[in-house]
Amino acid sequence: MREQTSPASMPADPSQQALIERAFEVGRDAAESLAQIVPTLDRDRTEYAVATVLLEERWVSAR
Repeated sequence: MREQTSPASMPADPSQQALIERAFEVGRDAAESLAQIVPTLDRDRTEYAVATVLLEERWVSAR
């Protein structure tokens, strides 16, 4: 299994860093909302998954 890289360890220009930070804020909010419905939800993994999807969609739309 590949070791996950945290966003803080990846170099990014200021605009990319702001986008990454916002994606994780949205992911955190989504995880908190979903945890109210599914109390056993792994919030960290959910936050990471939501942020990853948002960043991938942004990358695809920019191509």
